[in-house]
Amino acid sequence: MSRFRQVVLGAFREQCRAIFRDEGVALILLGAPFIYALLYGAIYGAEVAREIPVAVVDEAPTPLSRQLTRALDAAPEIRIWGRVGSLPEAEALCYAREVHGIILFPRELTPELITGRQGRVLLLLDASYPILYRELFKGATATLQTLGTEIAIGHLAASGELTADPLTELSPVDYRALSPYNPASGYGIFILPAILLLILQQTLLIGQGMIAATRRERSPETKACSGACLVGRSLALLLICGAVSLLLLGVLYPLLGLPMRGSMGGVAMVIIPYLVATTALAQLLAMGFRQREEALILLLPTSIPLLMISGISLPGEALPQGLYALGELIPSSPAMRAFIRAQTLGAPPAALSSEATQLWLLALLYTLLLVVATLRRGKKKRAA
Repeated sequence: MSRFRQVVLGAFREQCRAIFRDEGVALILLGAPFIYALLYGAIYGAEVAREIPVAVVDEAPTPLSRQLTRALDAAPEIRIWGRVGSLPEAEALCYAREVHGIILFPRELTPELITGRQGRVLLLLDASYPILYRELFKGATATLQTLGTEIAIGHLAASGELTADPLTELSPVDYRALSPYNPASGYGIFILPAILLLILQQTLLIGQGMIAATRRERSPETKACSGACLVGRSLALLLICGAVSLLLLGVLYPLLGLPMRGSMGGVAMVIIPYLVATTALAQLLAMGFRQREEALILLLPTSIPLLMISGISLPGEALPQGLYALGELIPSSPAMRAFIRAQTLGAPPAALSSEATQLWLLALLYTLLLVVATLRRGKKKRAA
């Protein structure tokens, strides 16, 4: 056996021992991806919010306002918490988080509707929770528009102006909103595929950082890692993280009810360079950690910022160009976009070529930087 192969196999075994014999590293690399996937799956499994409590302020109770209240309570998004006597009292309930919205029926609402004028209903919604705000606004406006149409038809019938098709007269444009890739407009299908890929990256970065720092704490290196050593350690990380990715995206992913419209070739076209680039980046960053806790403390808080600058949770056009350009240097950004297009939208492999090329370029970039940094460290140790 050649010297190169011996060094590769030795580094491979040493890296595997560092992973499986260290409980903390094993938990991060092997357990955390599944724990976080199940946790987020449970949180966003319902996809949309239902039965959100709302207080009603009715300044002049009438049969019509009570009909509106019953119709709103029947909407799947809304649960009428109860009636309160005044707007300040309802606001106090909202500040106490007992309700997340207020529906105010003004005193003049019934007279306006009876006389055929346009009535006003005030919606005061808690915007601190965007998902709750969206569902409440959607449910309330849809219900009020439906009742408004029924009232308008009643006025037409009373005045003898009712046509054969009053809905066409009241709404000449037939508008229908369709969401073919996310029928429920749920947050889970929207964000979970991206989060799972980000989890793979972050656990790999943190795990390798802990491995490298622990290695320096226990036995400070007197000899720099050679090219064969880098190959062995990289192969160990790739094989282990590849197995985790296969279980996470191939087994747990469909169990979470997430769409799988892409082909295996398209997914592999993204995941393989993604893992290669992330492995090189993990080893490059790990060279800067001296204590194992540093990897967890410094890298864990970056998860949300990385998601924000990736262009997934916020459009890239809404981000400062500098931040968006920085996000393009992180493997998770192009990988998340390509993975969502493949699995959620069903894009063919040819449509993923730009992101796949970008990931291979990032893999090459971080591999070259890793080799250069390793050579420089070797020169310093030989000089010492």
